[in-house]
Amino acid sequence: MLRLILLCLAIIPLSVRGQNQTVVFTALPEGINTVGDEELGRWNMDGKSMVYTSLTKEKVGLNIARFDDAGRMISVEAFPFDAIYNGGGHTLSPDGKNLVFTLCGRKGGFGDCDLYMAEFKEGRWTEPINMGVEVNSASWESQPVFGLDGQTLFYASSRPGFWR
Repeated sequence: MLRLILLCLAIIPLSVRGQNQTVVFTALPEGINTVGDEELGRWNMDGKSMVYTSLTKEKVGLNIARFDDAGRMISVEAFPFDAIYNGGGHTLSPDGKNLVFTLCGRKGGFGDCDLYMAEFKEGRWTEPINMGVEVNSASWESQPVFGLDGQTLFYASSRPGFWR
């Protein structure tokens, strides 16, 4: 954690330096920020939903925070499949309708960690579905991110030829 903090302290000033505008950092509201650790906030393009990971001594969980048009938080809730989450990364499609995330050690998976997808349909999230052999392998897949087109998915994999 200390390395991450030091890295952020080094990178943030570099990214802000040289800009003609003042950058103001604001803490997210209570309900998102807790005494535990929160990380990997992923916003949808309209800024009304943010998916993030919460880490406690008991579990790693996926949550979604919803915001109104003025940016005020409306709600924070755990995903309905939160109890099965034990992963290493997630991504929300730009339109907020598809969530791709990592599940590790899941029965029926192809490798150590696989990518799964859930869709937001009729006001609720579907059960997560393994993305299959087109994406997953007998190795490790994780850290997904959607491209801005909402169709392209980038991710890390330990299969030969992907990552070493």
